[in-house]
Amino acid sequence: MAIPKNELARVEAKYLAIEDCLSEKGRRLWAAVEARSYGWGGAKLVAQATGISSSTIYRGVQELNSPQAKIRGIRKKGAGRKPHKITQSGLLDTLDSLVDPYSKGDPESPLRWTSKSTRKLAKSLRAEGYQISHTTVGILLHDLGYTLQANKKTLEPANHPDRDAQFHNINQSVTAAHQADQPAISVDTKKKENIGVSKILIQRILLSRSAFYISLGIIIGFALAVVSIWLIWELSLDQSYVKVNSENPTVKFDFERFDITNRPTLGDRDALVTVVELTDYQCPFCKRHNDTVLPRLLAEYGNRIRYVAINFPLTDIHPAAFSASMAAECAHQQDRFWEYRRELFASENGLNLQNLLFIAEQIQLDMVMFETCMKSSDIQTIVDQDILISKSLGVTGTPTFFINDKILVGSRPFGSFKVLIDGELENYGN
Repeated sequence: MAIPKNELARVEAKYLAIEDCLSEKGRRLWAAVEARSYGWGGAKLVAQATGISSSTIYRGVQELNSPQAKIRGIRKKGAGRKPHKITQSGLLDTLDSLVDPYSKGDPESPLRWTSKSTRKLAKSLRAEGYQISHTTVGILLHDLGYTLQANKKTLEPANHPDRDAQFHNINQSVTAAHQADQPAISVDTKKKENIGVSKILIQRILLSRSAFYISLGIIIGFALAVVSIWLIWELSLDQSYVKVNSENPTVKFDFERFDITNRPTLGDRDALVTVVELTDYQCPFCKRHNDTVLPRLLAEYGNRIRYVAINFPLTDIHPAAFSASMAAECAHQQDRFWEYRRELFASENGLNLQNLLFIAEQIQLDMVMFETCMKSSDIQTIVDQDILISKSLGVTGTPTFFINDKILVGSRPFGSFKVLIDGELENYGN
């Protein structure tokens, strides 16, 4: 049966609402009940909406129809065959590198798509030593944010000979710019492609002189917009890229109020430059900073800086962030804060209590001590105080950074931190 998009969305929404509350068996039986309610084709619909395999759903249907099967136990979380992206190290990175030069899409949209077939990609991956089918490649592409559906341009000839070369050149240019901490602006004009529009435009211009002037005005306006965007980017590369409290320049970060002496710290505690990060473990921009910029800061400056983590969970929009902050503080009690924090940002299973305990078990914390700590009012008070003091300094979002008395707001490139840190080290003659 044809699967309506609204039905897919409805089943997906229902599943996401209860997923974290269900065991593996519970998810299987829920999917089976949902599939059975749709009749023929129901298993395919539910599988597509939830990501649960059709074979698992059919097994659930058999369990519903067989009282004997219902008494079977629940498989321990994490048991079973591991996904290819876990068992084969570097698989996702290799796949992304194969696809990225040939990806297309609106540069303002998070959606990317590629015209490269899954069979060709699977063949390339097998040549790199990975054991993988074209079907699994399609699943992994979805995980990376790709789709195989490219927009059809009715006036564009199919299979332009220069298409792959164009995308490869664009990719090389963007990669070089990012490595140099420079902005990269891509304007999709299809300048070198014979898309068949020229003849139509010429005909319209010949028919109406006013159309020519309108077209000319649009081109000039577009050019001015591109120049303006470029100037904004250029200006953002200097110290104006950093937001400093200009309304009251005497306000500085109060290290005494936070009492960072015993807070989670990397680097030298006696360093001349202190970087304080206010973070939320459900914040995607905080994750981006910790995945990309923080490792470069530690590699570049080492013990010349003191890097301190402070909790600032945005409970209004991230309901699990407060518990995650408490869990990180409990890991700190066992001197495993940074390891636990890394797993929090890497978690793909949400930050409910069950997963917080699972992470603690995975890094081999003392579980009795950890669970006792999670119930402690002292730990809750630490997080509450972090929030209160952060708000008193005017902090409203995450991530927010204090580099000595300078404020840096948002997930910024490495170059923005380097400008401020180098300036502070210069001031101290280091």
